[in-house]
This record gives sequence, C-alpha cells and structure tokens, in this order.
Amino acid sequence: ETKLSQADLTIIANLPRLKSLTLQKCGLTTLNGLENAVMLTYLDLSGNAIVDISPITGLTQIKELYLNENSLQLLTGISNMSRLSILNVSNNVITTVADLAGCTSLTELNISNNKLTNINEITTLHGLAKLNFANNSVTTLPNWDKTCGLITIDGSYNNITNLEPLSG
Repeated sequence: ETKLSQADLTIIANLPRLKSLTLQKCGLTTLNGLENAVMLTYLDLSGNAIVDISPITGLTQIKELYLNENSLQLLTGISNMSRLSILNVSNNVITTVADLAGCTSLTELNISNNKLTNINEITTLHGLAKLNFANNSVTTLPNWDKTCGLITIDGSYNNITNLEPLSG
C-alpha cells in the first residue's frame, strides 16, 4: 500500500487546473494540503484511513465525492459543498447524517455499512433519487413527503419494522 504524505497532497492540490483526483488506497490519514484544489469536481479517496474531512469542505465545486472505506465518524462541514450530487461514504463508522441536510443537490447517496440508527435528516434532500442505507441499525424510516424524488432505496439489513412512512 502506497503512503502519501501531506506534502504530496499539497503538491497535487497546487495544480491550478486539476478537476479530477483519484487517490484510492494510498494510506492517507489526513486531507491537509488538499484545501487549495479549488477546481476539483471529482474526488475519490476510497480505501484510506481518513478520519476528518474538514480540510476539503471548502472545495465547493465538487460534484462527486467518494470517501467509502475510511474511518469517518462525522461529516461536519460537508453541507458547504453545495454542488455535490453523488456522495459515497459507505463502510465507515458514521453515526449521524445531520450534516447532509444542507446538501440539497444530492441525487445519489450511499451511507451503507455505517453505525446509523436514524436517517431522518435526509428528508430535506428532495432531489435524492438513489439512497442506499443498507447494513446499519436503522429502525424507523423517515416521513418522506410527496416532493420526495426517490426512485431507488436499499435499506437491507436494518431493523425496520414499519414501511408506513414510505406512503408519503
């Protein structure tokens, strides 16, 4: 497994026209140094050991963000990414989706394989078409209203006992 340092990230982030960056399984533990990559629209940092996303929450051009298979507990500041349409944070240890409430451009969200017991905050995401929250500990579905745009839902392997909230 490759190990990139903060200095390496700083060098990458200073490429003025960089729009897409994939650093899967590079041994990253920090995102410090990436805050200057302000032109990024696509960022894939899957399979690292990242615990804090705050250094990249100012990257407001990002449309696709892949942070699956890391060590994230929180998504603090992610709502700053107003253009974010696809987010994958599966296979982490996230306990709340409250920070996603402001991500109103989201169309696809994968929050599977985390430590979630409640996903009520995502009812504000009216543009969400695809939701995967499988393999969590969710017991109650949110009350989605008639403006809900969900087309695909995967809630497998949770403890849901009532599907009434899906009736809108």
